[in-house]
Amino acid sequence: MTFDKLKTIIERELGTSKLSDIAKELSVSPQVVSNWKSRNQVPYKYVRQLRKKINKKNPKKFIGGPTGYINISDQISSGALNNEDGNPLVVFEDLFFKTYDKIIQERFIFFSLPILLLVWASINLKFFETPIYTSRAKILPISDGSSVNNIAGLASEFGLNFGSTQSTGLSESKMVPNLIKSRRMARNLLNNTFTTQKMGQNKKLIAIILSDTLTQNFSEKQVFGAINKLSRMISINGGGPGEPLIHLFVVSEEPRLSAQIADSLIKNLGKLMNEYKLERVIEKKSFIETRLLEVNTKLVNAEEKLRDFRQQNRSVYSSPSLMLEQSRLVRDLEMFTTMHLTLVTQSEMIKIEEVGKTDMLQVLDHPEVPIRKTSPIAKIYILARVLAGFCMSIVFIFLKTWMKKNKYKILDPLKK
Repeated sequence: MTFDKLKTIIERELGTSKLSDIAKELSVSPQVVSNWKSRNQVPYKYVRQLRKKINKKNPKKFIGGPTGYINISDQISSGALNNEDGNPLVVFEDLFFKTYDKIIQERFIFFSLPILLLVWASINLKFFETPIYTSRAKILPISDGSSVNNIAGLASEFGLNFGSTQSTGLSESKMVPNLIKSRRMARNLLNNTFTTQKMGQNKKLIAIILSDTLTQNFSEKQVFGAINKLSRMISINGGGPGEPLIHLFVVSEEPRLSAQIADSLIKNLGKLMNEYKLERVIEKKSFIETRLLEVNTKLVNAEEKLRDFRQQNRSVYSSPSLMLEQSRLVRDLEMFTTMHLTLVTQSEMIKIEEVGKTDMLQVLDHPEVPIRKTSPIAKIYILARVLAGFCMSIVFIFLKTWMKKNKYKILDPLKK
């Protein structure tokens, strides 16, 4: 409210206009009133104080308004007098004190809903809310591209198209996140057995997830449902080009089960990557063996051509054309000899790699049994519901006030 309007109302209702008298009426110092006058602005709490004083003095006092008669307290508290200047600070201050007044008047409702939600949240957290435990692990996949790149380099050296030198097989480290989330991995895990407090010992994971230990053969629909649930239990971070280290998270209702699933997942992942690696090794071995037969045949032919040429031409050095032909035959023989030796070497390397048992994963942090539950967090769980209770209380109080204020406006059309 502006100071000029306040002064006008006090002069009309209390019969004074001096700054010292206004200060006494509002229990402030004259200096404060002088500041109001210089700013032409009065804090809302003093407007409320004046309204109470006028209501107490003459609660049925009415003054003339532009559309009839308006109660003086309504005039003081109205937006037309308080917020006519459009100052956002005044508008906020007015809204704040109005809300405060309503909350004080309806303090029972304001505190009842949060208390009820607090009790409900505590009971629900204690007896009904399912705890979630997270087991964590860190793994580093080992790339399988070294031998493949060597073979590709060899093939390109001799003009053979062996594909890109950058391997993109399923045994590569960048494919590990996709392998972890694959249906094949999920099916392998669902057939593994685990021990839980709820289900007992040596129960298949699919039976644990579906809470069904009696069924022996699950339908395909049930399997797909279990796969979806298992996929939501597993999450990963990392594994990209800039961060090869993979952070693995597995959640479940029991701490030991989370660690068991994470450990089983890592073991199955290593086996799956080795299977894909073996498949690629077999493919490369087949290619090298086929190519080795072709090169060996060409090598024998080159040797026979050179032998026949020398038998038919004893005086090679007396003819430039014969020397040129001999150099060509020798060059072909040396080329096929080099190719044959290299392919034999690579064939032996592939055989060694085929029988080798190199792990495709390095585990930096093995899964451990979580000590504390990760969800729900009691403090956040209860605080969120208490805050929701206060918000609901404020909405209910404003709705109740609006209903009282507009009761006749609502009922009159219904009566008609």
